[in-house]
Amino acid sequence: KINSPFLIAGQSPNFMQVSNNSAEAMLDQLRKQQAMPINKINVNLSSFTMFTYALGKMVEKFSVDNQKIQIQKILGRILSKFPAGKLQQLNEMGIHNILKLLFTLAMSTDFTEISQKVTNMLLQIPLDKSNLQQQVMRAHMAMIMLYCENQVNITPDVTKLMSQVNVQIEKPNILKTLAESLPLVLLRSDEIFENGEEILLDVWITRYLQNCAVVEQDRVFESLSKVIKRIRAKDIENLSSIIIKIFNLLLPFLKQ
Repeated sequence: KINSPFLIAGQSPNFMQVSNNSAEAMLDQLRKQQAMPINKINVNLSSFTMFTYALGKMVEKFSVDNQKIQIQKILGRILSKFPAGKLQQLNEMGIHNILKLLFTLAMSTDFTEISQKVTNMLLQIPLDKSNLQQQVMRAHMAMIMLYCENQVNITPDVTKLMSQVNVQIEKPNILKTLAESLPLVLLRSDEIFENGEEILLDVWITRYLQNCAVVEQDRVFESLSKVIKRIRAKDIENLSSIIIKIFNLLLPFLKQ
């Protein structure tokens, strides 16, 4: 029933407001939900939101008690219900529900224990369905933000993601979501480019700049300018190759 809205009788479908949030806003909303004391929780939330909240609290307790085997049991039972074939049948509501569940779990326990399984699941959700592209791409960027927050190397997973993006490089929804999230990823860590973030700098940037509005171009230039300034301020020689990579991506567009 994952494709269902799980609404209480008479409740309006307000999930669209949440599913259209940015990657960062989606994470913030789930953090606030899980930080809510159980006696303060809104009883009008959907049954699925109540379920994810309760499951997150269980996983938090198991983490505190160092009962990793119990967390692995929960995760195993969830993942076994969603093989690749079922993931490909998700509609927009189903994507929203599964992301809420996966990210709640990822933020409720030791991230390194769960991150790879969640990422592998995300990579199986097709990026080519036009009505789901933006939502799935936001999920990938939210996951990358969690990787950066937890100082986990993202090289293998982002390499796989960018290979999918390059196949869909003509899709504006995907590129727009990438562009919106890029500064938040590149500037998230004080130790800039320690975990493979530079893999996100790819040819999609040039394609996006060619087709987006001027104000959106300005945002890209501003964020990449900040990255260059931070690299120069650190004066680390091996980071100069990243500056060269940025200029090589921008110059073809600027010459036009």
